[in-house]
Amino acid sequence: MAPRFRAEHIGSLIRPETILDKQSFQSPALKAQNTAIDAAVRDVIQTQLKHSITPLTNGEYPRPNFFTALFSQLEGFETRDAPLPHGFRPEIPVIRGATASRFISSMPSPVATGPIRWVKPAFAEEWQQLRDAINDAAGGDEATARELLSRVKLTIPSPIVHHIRLKRGTAWTSESGYVSDADFFADLTRAYRQELKSLYDAGCRYVQVDDPDLTYFCDEDFLRGLREDGLVPDELLSTYLKAHNDILKDRPVGMTMGVHLCRGNLTDETWLAKGSYETIAQRLFNELEYDTFFLEYETEKAGTFEPLRFLPPGKNIVLGVVSTKDPELENLSDLEEKVTEAAMVIAEANNISTQEVLENQIAVSPQCGFASAEYKKAVGSEERMWEKLCLVRDLAQKIWPTHS
Repeated sequence: MAPRFRAEHIGSLIRPETILDKQSFQSPALKAQNTAIDAAVRDVIQTQLKHSITPLTNGEYPRPNFFTALFSQLEGFETRDAPLPHGFRPEIPVIRGATASRFISSMPSPVATGPIRWVKPAFAEEWQQLRDAINDAAGGDEATARELLSRVKLTIPSPIVHHIRLKRGTAWTSESGYVSDADFFADLTRAYRQELKSLYDAGCRYVQVDDPDLTYFCDEDFLRGLREDGLVPDELLSTYLKAHNDILKDRPVGMTMGVHLCRGNLTDETWLAKGSYETIAQRLFNELEYDTFFLEYETEKAGTFEPLRFLPPGKNIVLGVVSTKDPELENLSDLEEKVTEAAMVIAEANNISTQEVLENQIAVSPQCGFASAEYKKAVGSEERMWEKLCLVRDLAQKIWPTHS
């Protein structure tokens, strides 16, 4: 299948000052009710429409960060503080960075203290808030509202996001009843499937799973830490690939699913996974059952495009070629050359034309979200963020004029 949109963005947007009051994020129940957030979501939908930005998202405004959603709504999890660095796996990049900062002594993480169960739609209020904003933008016209709703994307955290960080064997307690990763993920992925079904029933047709952790398997320091902890990296990777595929089992027909494989939007390299996709690309592209892979390629630190040779026909990639970390605007012609270069690698590997690859398998985006936590503002200002998003839009229009 071809990409749903030619110009994409990862979902999170810089929060306006009107919602940066921490009291807005006291609890999931308060978030959707907060008048300031309601107004901000309506405004950001209108701004995206004004600039012809696709897809439409809520900017993750109702969330304090990208990974808090869902887990806090599942029965069986309790958020506990784990001490740095000893409560976490060795050489996790984000833990390296937090430890090096010396400003953080612990990090909160959901731990299973009982059987994991889905008890209610976790994103119901957030989705309804989005629908209300869409209806407002449509001016009450039902046909327009349906068309706009088809452009909406919702982002959710990866099922492995906490497990991969926590020290071996501490993602659940003895009271939970779990004795293995297989048991833990069986219940967690079942809950994910129920959540995806609830979103589909509510009208959602496009979901992006945010996973900044699979790229750790590109990082030699992380792999060394796993081995020192008595783990076989390929076996742990298999566990995580299975967890991802298990959330996709029996997904509703017509629901597009993508996975964002990033290295974060922080500029300090101590927080980031290093290394080419080469070590994991063949397994990711051929074993994972996602429709779309969102990849970071805004600098040479992610390596060359050669790993894209493993992308099979029928799946597509979104090339993150515009930086959300560097405020400088990229050159449009340079970006077009990068996209063509990537397409040529895929074309040669599959013995098809570069044009076929461009038509069927590639879209473009920034490499990450602009504010994966509420206080992040890497590109400096909302104005520069919109300029970057418009640059992605213009790049897509230049490469795919018939789709603009």
